[in-house]
Amino acid sequence: IGFGITGNTAEVEVEVNGNVLDATRAKVIAELQVKSGNNWIPVAIWTADENFYTAEVYETHDVVKGHTYRVKGTFMVWEGSASETVYSFSDEITA
Repeated sequence: IGFGITGNTAEVEVEVNGNVLDATRAKVIAELQVKSGNNWIPVAIWTADENFYTAEVYETHDVVKGHTYRVKGTFMVWEGSASETVYSFSDEITA
């Protein structure tokens, strides 16, 4: 997961790569979240779904100064009918 904030703009890059020889589909979901108390609230969600071994999301989104953000990545790869899903989180960044 690539995540950074410059000024009032967040840059989000999330990529999944399966086995180039075996993967038949790849999907990635990137969710930009803002911290509210002890909770994380979705701000924006982007999806890339490819009939290929790799899928990538690269997006920007406005953020509010003083608020803390992170990105949740959901990574899915299929080999025929079999699939695997992995979740990961970026570092937290305060705008």
